[in-house]
Amino acid sequence: MKPNRLHVLTLFLLFVSLSAVLTMGALKRQRAFITRGLPDSLPEPVREGGTRLGINVYLSAYDTAKLEAVLAEIAEMGISYVKQPFYFQESYDWAESDRLVSAVSRHNLMLVPLLDGNPANQFAPPNNPTHFANWAAEFARRYGDQIRYYIIWDEPNLTTHWGNQPVNPLEYAALLTATAEAIRAADSDAVIVAAPLAPTVEEGPQNLADSLYLQELYQAGAAEAFDVVAAKPYGFNTAPDDRRVDMDVLNFSRVILLREVMLANGDGATAVWAGNWGWNSLPANWQGAPSIWGETDETTRANWTIAALERARREWPWMGVMFLENWEPDAAENDPHWGFSIAGRETAVALREWLIQQNPAIAWPGFHLARPDDAAQQFSGGWRFSPEFGADISQSGDRVRFTFWGTDIGLRVRRADFRARLYITVDGQPANALPSDENGTTLVLTSPNKFDDYITTELVARNLSPGIHTLELVASRGWDQWALQGFSVGYRPPNGRYRLAQAGLAILAASTLAMAYYTGRQTSWGAVGKAWSSWFHTLSAGTQWGITTITAVIVALSGWLTWGQQAAGMYRRLGDSTQFILTATAATIFYVTPSFYVYLIALLCLFCLIYFRPVWGLVLIAFCFSFYVPPLPKPIGGYRFSPPEVFTLVTLAATLLSWFSAWRAGQWQRRRPNWHPADWSVLLFVAVVTLTLPFTERLDVATNEWRVVILEPAIFYLLLRFIRPSDREMWWVLDAFVAGGLVVALYGLWQYGFDRDSLITAEGGILRLRAFYGSPNNVALFLGRVWPLLTAMLWLGSPANGRRRWLYGMAFVPVSLAILLTFSKGALFLGLPVAALFIFWHWQREGGRRTWPWVVGTAVLGLLALLILLQIPQLSARLDIRGTTGFFRLNLWQASLNMVREHPVFGVGLDNFLYAYRGRYILDAAWQEPNLNHPHNVLLDFATRIGLAGLLAGGWMIWQAARLLWWHKTAVPRTWLPVTVGLGGALADMLAHGLVDHSFFLVDLAFTFYLILGTAVWLTSSHTTQNISIQ
Repeated sequence: MKPNRLHVLTLFLLFVSLSAVLTMGALKRQRAFITRGLPDSLPEPVREGGTRLGINVYLSAYDTAKLEAVLAEIAEMGISYVKQPFYFQESYDWAESDRLVSAVSRHNLMLVPLLDGNPANQFAPPNNPTHFANWAAEFARRYGDQIRYYIIWDEPNLTTHWGNQPVNPLEYAALLTATAEAIRAADSDAVIVAAPLAPTVEEGPQNLADSLYLQELYQAGAAEAFDVVAAKPYGFNTAPDDRRVDMDVLNFSRVILLREVMLANGDGATAVWAGNWGWNSLPANWQGAPSIWGETDETTRANWTIAALERARREWPWMGVMFLENWEPDAAENDPHWGFSIAGRETAVALREWLIQQNPAIAWPGFHLARPDDAAQQFSGGWRFSPEFGADISQSGDRVRFTFWGTDIGLRVRRADFRARLYITVDGQPANALPSDENGTTLVLTSPNKFDDYITTELVARNLSPGIHTLELVASRGWDQWALQGFSVGYRPPNGRYRLAQAGLAILAASTLAMAYYTGRQTSWGAVGKAWSSWFHTLSAGTQWGITTITAVIVALSGWLTWGQQAAGMYRRLGDSTQFILTATAATIFYVTPSFYVYLIALLCLFCLIYFRPVWGLVLIAFCFSFYVPPLPKPIGGYRFSPPEVFTLVTLAATLLSWFSAWRAGQWQRRRPNWHPADWSVLLFVAVVTLTLPFTERLDVATNEWRVVILEPAIFYLLLRFIRPSDREMWWVLDAFVAGGLVVALYGLWQYGFDRDSLITAEGGILRLRAFYGSPNNVALFLGRVWPLLTAMLWLGSPANGRRRWLYGMAFVPVSLAILLTFSKGALFLGLPVAALFIFWHWQREGGRRTWPWVVGTAVLGLLALLILLQIPQLSARLDIRGTTGFFRLNLWQASLNMVREHPVFGVGLDNFLYAYRGRYILDAAWQEPNLNHPHNVLLDFATRIGLAGLLAGGWMIWQAARLLWWHKTAVPRTWLPVTVGLGGALADMLAHGLVDHSFFLVDLAFTFYLILGTAVWLTSSHTTQNISIQ
């Protein structure tokens, strides 16, 4: 077959789609290349971090006059740190050290000593590390008042600095550990800097690459011995913007390899110092040895040196002091080290000018502890300060103004169970990463979980233009909590074009793939299909083994399945009553017995009974919708599982095995139902909710709610659809649902009469029924779904409904009384009136009577009854819709809208509302009620939990149920009219009561909704035109 145009077009579209995907990957890699080394989020505190310029000096080469002149010139440039080597000897001459330390101190410079080995023996490590440690300890005792930092050894990863013998990280780790302990014993404030590691690409044994050597130090357990890691990021022959980071590349960016080793070992809070860095610029007429560090001209070196400082300050908040190599080397005149010297050269002039231009009142990327002596931080009010905890708010209206350079800004704060807010603006505008309350953009310091007490960095503003910005903060409450630890400044290169390109490419890839699918379906691929089929049959041995294994399992089950078919026939001859008794007995024994072996046997028996007739599983599940609240769940293996969860999973497993058995017997085609749009709406909803999980902050609670509220109720729906109960079996499921509601009502009424200590006391001393739920509102929510079905059966039932009409009528009384005693305003003012109006309207229409006079009359009577009840003091406080609850509800909705604005696509996550609301979005006026776990509105509940996509998917499901039930009111036989209208009333109650309370995201409510939807689809597929037996 020759390719036609559709073949060519399809392949072209596939090529375009694949190219778009590959381009997206290339752009992502490019972005990662550009941002490698930058923190992924706001910088956390890094000990001794913050880019500062230092200089390597060799002061022993100078006499006293020259020494004073050199130090004065260095100080005048604005350099604060000088690094000077001191070489270990068994008999050390302290006089020269005294001279150097005193001279540096007189010029107010910070001396950082490099305690190195002995050049006389090629820096060979001492045979006994204690000797070196004792010398270092004496150095610390002698100069500890003037010195804070101690560098231990130099370049131990090179054989030339390890006695010309193979390098040994373990040996250096032992030396470092012993020396650090000795120094800290002599100088408790000492900061230990590990040896600066030389850049090399070798992997041993003589020399070892710096990143590999550092990894071996971590593996040797040396991390506790040092406070700072040191590198030597020489630039060699390339500029500081050479962003290649590779083991085989020597450049300024190589230091990122060391940082990545530190992060891999969980040592991100430790800084990296540049022990030596820079570019070599030998004179044009140089006659000495060539430079092994690369070479450039002096002007370029000056420019690259400034650019390197700028890059480190901007991108590497983990970088600390950078000791430029060097002022002047202590070396022969023909030594290429002179190419690093800056004394009297253009680089020194450039550095002096650059340092003069630096504004100390601007904070650069990194963490900045809150302290009053930082020029970038201007505090006003009664703040208190601590070098450990930062700043403490007073009661005097404290403020702070913080000036920084960057693109992102955050605050490091303490969060706990206390009331405090920080109102923040950036450049006079609301902070763009914070929600707003009635007073402005705010950071709530109350912890999401009241039992938590922790320090965290909270993002305040993001995606600012790279440059100088000003944050202004006003504190509200939170005194004596040491709430503000400091400020975190971040920088990320602008990514607007990158995101736009990725979005465009994603759209292009998806659209061309869809078009390729469409065009591909329009033509024949016979020859191509045969080729693919031929390839598929040439499977590997492993694949063939997998198929053999599956076949063996099927064969192993065959005997049991054959017996199962025979046993199922015997079981069916027992009759409905006996089957029900057996199933209920097995379920009861499983639930009540504490013995593991007994309830395991009961569970196996239950599995077999449901296998023989899966509809009994549906009946059990429907009866147990509300039995999920503690302490009702069943303890199994150290965990607790609710009856609806256990029965759903058992029914699923038994039904799947039953279907497999039917397929094996060739009966599957008879059982397979046709797919309905409602089925697709359920699958879409589950898929959308599942996609939100990776974007949820607290995944543990989200996955739990996903399991019990999203997945398992959806499984119940699919079981109801696929089991395809008969008309009589469907009545059993609905009867079980009503019976479960009746149990809740009767238990609550018993509690109201005989166990008043278990009741909830509300405003005015009113006692509210709660049954075994934690809240009376939950009782009203569930019974509000049962009540319409009972009411519809009373009003619309016919003689064809037989005893069921009167039994439902008897259940109507305790269920109605239980709802009334919950004193749920959402049920009494919204849910039940709307459901009753819906049922009443149908009842009137069914009788050919006008509806509106009765509606008006009922509304007037209801209003009069409300006015009378409001005269009773004990009831007026509870029933007043203008009371405290209404005030909090309005504030809650405003906070929920803020939540949706910040998380429009995926929401904050399943069961994450409480943590987000309490810890971020609660308005100041609503502080007295912080522990709310849902927004008390059906639309906001979907949008905050699972985003706008989830709201649309959930809305489609609800629309499917409403559409089908509305249609069925005229299409079903008279016998099923009470069910259609009753379930429609239950859906109306769900939406009306859901305006101010839960609607879907509770176990019982989710299962109930899927029962409503499943019944509506069942009526569509089986019972819209025929008369139905109700035996």
